[in-house]
Amino acid sequence: MNSKTKSVLIVIVVMAIICLCSGGILMIVNKSSDSSVSNGDNSGSNTNKVYDGTKEIGSPIEVTINEIPYPETVGDMHSYQIGEDVWYYNLDSEGNAINIYANGNFTGDVILPSELDGHKVISIGKNLVDNKTTLFYTSIGGEHYWKNITSVTVPDGVKYINSGAFYGLDNLKKISLPDSIIYIGDNAFSYCSNLSSINSEIEGKIVMPKGLIYYGESLFRANKKINSFEFPDQINYIQAWTFYETAGFSDLVIGKQFMYICNNAFNSSSIKSLVIEDGVEMIDIGAFQMNKQLEKVIMADSVIRIGTDAFNLCVTLTDFKYDGKLTYIGKNVFGYTKVTDIIKNHQLPNS
Repeated sequence: MNSKTKSVLIVIVVMAIICLCSGGILMIVNKSSDSSVSNGDNSGSNTNKVYDGTKEIGSPIEVTINEIPYPETVGDMHSYQIGEDVWYYNLDSEGNAINIYANGNFTGDVILPSELDGHKVISIGKNLVDNKTTLFYTSIGGEHYWKNITSVTVPDGVKYINSGAFYGLDNLKKISLPDSIIYIGDNAFSYCSNLSSINSEIEGKIVMPKGLIYYGESLFRANKKINSFEFPDQINYIQAWTFYETAGFSDLVIGKQFMYICNNAFNSSSIKSLVIEDGVEMIDIGAFQMNKQLEKVIMADSVIRIGTDAFNLCVTLTDFKYDGKLTYIGKNVFGYTKVTDIIKNHQLPNS
């Protein structure tokens, strides 16, 4: 073998060694890289991170509660005197008395008229933009006798209770409402702080009319006595601000008929333990915020949306049970609570 041939063989061997080494290095690098990716995936699936409240996850869906049509006013205001009391009213297109309110000396137990000058009463309250204007807004000689009303009976046939109809009747304790009522406006019973019975002989219980189709916001705001409630089956929501600043609740169960708990429905209330039954789907913004005595929540798996601040500032909340899967969660839902590991990765929406 001549020197030239030897040189060629040496070059071939060296190149082969280089290729083998390079391939080995590449394989090691690739294997290391694969291992690193794999380990990253495993660590990701095994981590037990919790929702920290810094951002919302998923897409919120707004729920619109549609009001029902209200009878239109025809002609000018009318008045009719019963005893010493003067009643004011409008007429609708069918000749019914609507938007009634009174000027009189009302104390104790009050029974509202079913007719005014032959016109059937179907709507009570002034129906003004100011929804703090009550059914007994005016009084005799500047004396607000209506402040001393303790009970009110609304006659059968009334369909509409206008906004603010009983607003601020501090001494009102009991109301009887007929099942003919289909509509109750905003603030209808707000600041009736001692109202403790509607259609019930049980202290603290309200039973809403069976015909009710719609009710507005802030219905029982700042009430001190209500501790349980029943709505007819067709009402599937707890309206915004309904029980804001109420003081009567302790152990509260929200039944499966209520698909939606709207914004601030129980904000700043007195709930100590809360059970949300299977069937409820949405808890909206601030729904239970500032319930400073709330210690325990059991939430059904049917809940798939929780809005911003829903349980914020429930400073004694230490026990929260939920095993479902959310499609949306807002910011700061559990701010300033005492619960850790509240919502885990497998319960959070896909980001």
